[in-house]
Amino acid sequence: MSESTQHTLYRAPLTENHLLVPRLRSYLNGVEVTKRPFELRIVRYDADEIYLFECDEQGVEFTDTLDENLAEAMRMAEYYWGVSKETWGEVLK
Repeated sequence: MSESTQHTLYRAPLTENHLLVPRLRSYLNGVEVTKRPFELRIVRYDADEIYLFECDEQGVEFTDTLDENLAEAMRMAEYYWGVSKETWGEVLK
């Protein structure tokens, strides 16, 4: 089985102005993740899977959602974190 390659498409830094609301509860190994993400990333794998990553200050992903497409990932980010479409910075390829 070959490994998929990850391509970061968009990045959005989170500031104090972005929502930190109980709309999203993330779990890792059955324990709720309570740390606040520093940045969101939209990532695509070779298999055309789109993920919304929550990343820490070092850019390490600690939670994610699998989304149907890019528009859905952006909608999820806006709903959960208040990140508008205009906030996303496209990553140069």
